[in-house]
Amino acid sequence: MTDLRVLTKALHDLGLCDRDLFEAASDAIPARRHSPQPGYDPETFASITAAATRDVEAITRRIADGEELLRRFRDRSQGLSEHERIVGRMLEEMADTGRPPRLRTAHMRAVVPMIDLARMLFLTVRDLEPLLVLLAIRTGRNVETLKELTGEHRIRESSVLETQTIKRRRGYESETVLWDIGSAKRQLKTAGGMYLLLHRLGRRSRDLARSDKLLCIFLQRNGGSHRFVWENRLNNVAGPDLGAWARSHNLTEGGAALRLTFNRIKTTVDRERAQANNFQLDRAAVTNTPEVLYRSYIAPDPTARRALESITNGALLDLDARLTAERSPEKTAPISQRPEAPDVPDAITTAFMRCRDVLGNPEQPGVECNADMLACFGCPCAVVGDEHIPTILRLSAELIEHFERLPLEQWIARFGQAWLAIHNDILPSRTTEEIAHFATLMPTHTALKILEKPEMF
Repeated sequence: MTDLRVLTKALHDLGLCDRDLFEAASDAIPARRHSPQPGYDPETFASITAAATRDVEAITRRIADGEELLRRFRDRSQGLSEHERIVGRMLEEMADTGRPPRLRTAHMRAVVPMIDLARMLFLTVRDLEPLLVLLAIRTGRNVETLKELTGEHRIRESSVLETQTIKRRRGYESETVLWDIGSAKRQLKTAGGMYLLLHRLGRRSRDLARSDKLLCIFLQRNGGSHRFVWENRLNNVAGPDLGAWARSHNLTEGGAALRLTFNRIKTTVDRERAQANNFQLDRAAVTNTPEVLYRSYIAPDPTARRALESITNGALLDLDARLTAERSPEKTAPISQRPEAPDVPDAITTAFMRCRDVLGNPEQPGVECNADMLACFGCPCAVVGDEHIPTILRLSAELIEHFERLPLEQWIARFGQAWLAIHNDILPSRTTEEIAHFATLMPTHTALKILEKPEMF
């Protein structure tokens, strides 16, 4: 089916078919199923962060030691051993040419293998996994954005780094970002600190490759070369291999081998930032629709779901307090405790329950009520019988579907009162066995669809 879409697109571009054919071919292709993954639990995420930090610290020490040996050799420092002088001479040549010298004898090759010599001054493919993992943890950005980070930046007021990010998923989007640098001791704990570290570690390869990209490395090909590893395509198989890196550190999740992905790292970072900010607006909330937020960040993540349930319940309770603050005890009596008055001539059955007095309009006493059917859940005239429970159960499920699509404030304003009445009053008044029985009698839908889209009927 994808071939059909490609073919009709090509024909359309050549002017050999109209757009209706291309769109028809596209519509015929089923949408790819989206299976979002949850973030990592705090313990697992801490182990990932610790492993990446240890590796980055080792990379930093390795290159710092190589640079120090090269400096001492060039300064003709006293106290260099014979081994250090040999390695220093090779480092000097490599710093000038960008390539490790060819070691013509077994003795020379035994002193230091070529790739190990290169790793004394340059980043290599083996360094990509921990560097990108820790950079993703500190910035909270997706890996495609991190791969394309530029080496061009400026430092503002000695504490904030400013650079540009590129996002290509919806075309080409450039954004100016400001990242905290922090102190030297916190270099690996801030986004700006990590960026500056990578800028320093990749300086030689970036200059030799004549690239403006941040992540330039040494590649052991044809005697050695330097390049931006993703210059041809962002999904270059040259790296990184997160699975192999996780296995090398024996990282596990729930007793099984850890499935490490950048998407799950980003989801975890977004969740932790939201928690730290008391679940106020975070970058994920700004750059995604409510549907994507719920589907990708909340639904698959037990921690996020529990947090959202707590927030939502608190908001609904606040709403309930505001709605009932000025009402009399008679009006605020729970629906489930109100006796039905079948002898009242004006009693009628509404969409979701029974009204004891259709003329008892709360807004205009004596005038026949024409309020929204959802308003019955806050009306003193409403009563509920067993025959209404199956429909109310279905309504509850439909309210959840609306919750996944609507902004929280809009959902609360529209459905909050009904949700409170259902889950804090009506359903708790029934036993578990009764609820299970009524669930088997639920209709396929309720009148909510008519309320929300009356133009369809």
